[in-house]
Amino acid sequence: MIIHNICKAIGDLGEPINITPTREERDKYEVLLHNLIYSFIDHFDEVVKTFYKNYEEDFSIMSELRESVDLNGLSPDILSRRLFSLWRYRQQANINHLVAQFSLQAANKENYPVLHLYLTEQEPVLSLRYLKHAIEWQMLLSQKFDKKIDREFGRNNTVGSVLKDLPKEEIRRWEIAFEGFKNAWNSAWKHVDRYTCMEIPDDWKSIEMTLDTPLCFSLADERDEGICSLALLNYLVDKHNRFFDLIKDKLYSQFEFKIPSRMIKESHTINFKIEEDFLPYLQRQTEQQLTYGTGSSITYDFGRIQQYIIDTYLTGIPQIDLEVRRFEFSSETRVTGALHNLKQKIKQTKLTEDMRLKILQDLTSLQQINRVKRLLEVAIGFLSSTGGSTIKQIPGEEYLSTYITETLLLNEGLNLGNTIETHVKLQHIVSLWEFLEDQLNIDPFEKVLPKYRSELDQYLKQDIEDVCPLLDLELLLPIMKNMLLSFFIEGSGSIGARIKLKDTMAFCSVEDDIYLGNLEWFKLYFPNHIDCSHALATYRCFEAMSKKQ
Repeated sequence: MIIHNICKAIGDLGEPINITPTREERDKYEVLLHNLIYSFIDHFDEVVKTFYKNYEEDFSIMSELRESVDLNGLSPDILSRRLFSLWRYRQQANINHLVAQFSLQAANKENYPVLHLYLTEQEPVLSLRYLKHAIEWQMLLSQKFDKKIDREFGRNNTVGSVLKDLPKEEIRRWEIAFEGFKNAWNSAWKHVDRYTCMEIPDDWKSIEMTLDTPLCFSLADERDEGICSLALLNYLVDKHNRFFDLIKDKLYSQFEFKIPSRMIKESHTINFKIEEDFLPYLQRQTEQQLTYGTGSSITYDFGRIQQYIIDTYLTGIPQIDLEVRRFEFSSETRVTGALHNLKQKIKQTKLTEDMRLKILQDLTSLQQINRVKRLLEVAIGFLSSTGGSTIKQIPGEEYLSTYITETLLLNEGLNLGNTIETHVKLQHIVSLWEFLEDQLNIDPFEKVLPKYRSELDQYLKQDIEDVCPLLDLELLLPIMKNMLLSFFIEGSGSIGARIKLKDTMAFCSVEDDIYLGNLEWFKLYFPNHIDCSHALATYRCFEAMSKKQ
């Protein structure tokens, strides 16, 4: 405002200004400018009042900035002194102005879908350049830690502490992958609302990805914090594929260009370069008039802009099929369903009591038992996923130690203890895992939720004891235990406490296509009136009665 008033005051003097002044003329201008500046500073309140008083008059500062002065009615003398064209405003072409102009016509959304997607989701779209590194970060974590760490390790250790412990020859690759994952997270995560039907908790949405972030937020899993990584990757791949869907008919009409995420390269990602490419192009192709009064008028050719985006950033991109392996924690083999899948592929038999006693004699410490159990979980994970759903049965006669050393190529298979190495086969693997788990847990049901721990009254307890001789407890107890430890614990306890226990257990699998609900003794004699709130107490009652039989 002060500069405008100073320039106006100089113009009002009516003296022509020499653009190549002599020393004397320059000294005169400097003195005049000095006096005007201090005059306005000394009378600043009056200057402001005058400005607002003339706010809507033809010669106010706003009239000049808006280029609303009617130049046709002014004399040549005033035009030469006021120099209206010197101060003309010219709108610069930029993203925000483009968005504003694009939004004026509702039809633009349908006519220019690629441009619409880019303009309405700029920040998430810019994060697509990091997709390759975000996927590689998941692959690195899975290769190094899958089935080897528990959930608590992920919560108690940060990304930085994991990177710090890497060998020198690996650390650079890991750092590049994490940097990409971090950038994708910090730019796109705030826009992710849900994973499938589950809404992301607000506490998680505010998390920033840094070296100090707990590792568990990087481990892709369908439970707890691992949902964040899965949701982010699904969100990014969905955005990428939305662009592909918009252009595939134009560019890939002859064949389907689709790749699995494990094969993605940087050349397959969408890498918008705003400052380097897009803005310079935008400024070059816009049409803007030089006439006084049209300073804010810019005409955009949306068709050309959309085609530029397709030609520069989208040509050659494939559709991406996201294949992220869900992270499996070492202590959650039962929860993941791996035991159930394994039973469908290898017919299982129980360890004899003599074998159990000899195994305990070989494994003399909890550390040894835990080490063998973790190795078993690696084998169970591979066996349960081998061949997908196409392989129904795998021979169970192969020795466990042979499978671990020759198929999995793990030397730890040579240090399982004499009994396991010489007697335990693949058909014993589930029984061995359950046996070792029992040795490690003082209370195997410590994670069962409180809502399933209600005590039985004397009448319910008596009903259970009365029907025990009519039930196949040898078959029922392990199935019931597996149900408790799979579906009645934290993170899985979605079964209502008032639901009847019999109705829930009826869907427990006995073997291929046979469920408890199909067995006559279960249908006739298992108590109908016991709620799931008594599930644990019912199991303990059955267990106690089985020992008396």
